[in-house]
Amino acid sequence: MPSSSATQRIRRLDAVRRGAAATMHVARTAITPSLRGQAAHSTLISTATYSPWLTDPAYRSFASRIADFTLLDEMRLYELWQLAGQVGHLEGDAIEVGCWRGGAGCLIASRLDQGSAASTMFLCDTFTGVVKASGQDSVYQGGEHADADEGAVHDLIHRLGLTSVELLVGIFPEDTGAPVADRQFRFAHIDVDVYGGAKDSFAWLFPRLVVGGIVVFDDYGSSATDGIRSFIDELQGHPDLAVVRNLNGQAVVVKRGSTRSGL
Repeated sequence: MPSSSATQRIRRLDAVRRGAAATMHVARTAITPSLRGQAAHSTLISTATYSPWLTDPAYRSFASRIADFTLLDEMRLYELWQLAGQVGHLEGDAIEVGCWRGGAGCLIASRLDQGSAASTMFLCDTFTGVVKASGQDSVYQGGEHADADEGAVHDLIHRLGLTSVELLVGIFPEDTGAPVADRQFRFAHIDVDVYGGAKDSFAWLFPRLVVGGIVVFDDYGSSATDGIRSFIDELQGHPDLAVVRNLNGQAVVVKRGSTRSGL
């Protein structure tokens, strides 16, 4: 049966996509040691073209103000913006573990402030670099991203006029979990790069996460953060959780029930 012109066009575009992705991946592998020998990794180029962050004026206005204070690309930032906008019907606070210079956390806080339910956004960081690296992590050894800046985060919060943001300095949850242990949470962003940090953060958060609450793990799709990927894969099949891995590199976990089965 002959192919229609529409079918042929789709196949041609897909061939171009695959060729471009393969060429780009060769170049990326040459400069990214963690990609070498990784059969499960490729450079992703989607056939989709819709880029809503380009035409969302509220997002673009705020994102331009925090661009120098985050390492996240527009796709990941917009995912946080959109997901934070979907928990306005829930009660509870929000938390970010691993805030670096505060850009993403402030973006989440601003989005939550647009909703009807009042909440506090807690930004957590050691400001001394990554902690809890272990044998589960093949690239991160500890101490990376020590260029985080506590003073810069305070200045950013003030400059943006955010009154619902609080900073917790130290290792989470060991040093900083106690002051917020009696809180419930509707949204969380965990950006800690290593298995131990992710597991400890989520274990603390899970019983305090309201049903319908959303947790975004920022490092699922990177070759450098295989520990995060291992932890997320362990959550697959949990009766209380829906786990979604998206192609921008994040993993999104939604609490859909409370069977008290723990983790």
